[in-house]
Amino acid sequence: MKTALPFSLAIVFMSSAAWAQPSDADVEKYKSLTTEAAQTFEEGDFRKTIELLSEARVIHDHPDLSYNIGRSYEAMSWCNRARETFSIYVKRDDVPKKDRSAATERLESLKDCVEKRLLTVECDPANTTLLLNGETPLACATPTELTEGSYSVEASADGFLPSVYSVNINAFSDDISLQTKLAPAEIATVEEVVVPQDSSDWRPVTGWTLVGVGAGALVAGLVLDATSGVDSVEVGAVDQVNSDAESRRTAITALYIGGAVLGAAGAGILIWEMTDSQESASLSVRPDQVSFTYKF
Repeated sequence: MKTALPFSLAIVFMSSAAWAQPSDADVEKYKSLTTEAAQTFEEGDFRKTIELLSEARVIHDHPDLSYNIGRSYEAMSWCNRARETFSIYVKRDDVPKKDRSAATERLESLKDCVEKRLLTVECDPANTTLLLNGETPLACATPTELTEGSYSVEASADGFLPSVYSVNINAFSDDISLQTKLAPAEIATVEEVVVPQDSSDWRPVTGWTLVGVGAGALVAGLVLDATSGVDSVEVGAVDQVNSDAESRRTAITALYIGGAVLGAAGAGILIWEMTDSQESASLSVRPDQVSFTYKF
């Protein structure tokens, strides 16, 4: 059974009668790709190995390339793809008998293979805390190997709304890259909202009515005061004149005082209403509370 990638693929390629003589550039590229693939395989970078060998197959589809692609899938526990690759390999006419037997043995051992994939979570914000299935901590931007199945990834951070993501791994999955982007915790804020006045508010009408009545009383007092001298000339008797003058003075005083009181009351009500028109409210919605602030 093979335990390492072949290093003589370029030589085999050059001597193959089934292919036309390659260009020098193709030969050099083929050598470079297979040599680097052997190195990445030994280093455990199987994904890179598959990438390099697949590129080499475009130049020449030597069976050893397919075999070692299958071995790379097997090493990553990409069981279904390993089985598919080895199944195609053993059916090739250009595969030596001993190599076909080795691949058949690998196919048999893959019956108990458990699918695995890498999960990598990119976090925004950077201080995001991750939990797998609510209990196992995960690190941002760090690949984590998971077996076939369904998972939940909980993402949370101070000042942000938490989120939960679903991850499903099966035989047809690729490695999974998940991007979390949490929304700020304060998702709705309304500041300094003027509270509209109720159209049924009695204060505007009452206030202006009192101001109007008070002003009318003051005007009446002024008119009566201005005409008091004329009226006194028309009265014949002195006593009667004095009596009428006293009555007028009382009426004028009452009009002045009443008008002033009514006007002041109306003005006070209007000031009260106008002060209330500056009322404002602030609403803040957070994941754990809803707060409402009322200003007046």
